[in-house]
Amino acid sequence: PNKDEFISSFKRFSKEYSLPIKVDNKFESTILNSIKAHIALQLFNENIFYRIINQTDPFVNRAILETKK
Repeated sequence: PNKDEFISSFKRFSKEYSLPIKVDNKFESTILNSIKAHIALQLFNENIFYRIINQTDPFVNRAILETKK
């Protein structure tokens, strides 16, 4: 499935279960990353989950840059 299919499915799911989740263009990448991380958690382990989540965390990315100086 592509990105648009995942977002559409997530919107349908949240509407079907009356979940108050706002899905707009601003949050699409965050939602997709979170879904990917949670799938990885189910299939693999917490280490992979955090590796995926931390890829987009500005604090973690800045810390990595600072340690490389």
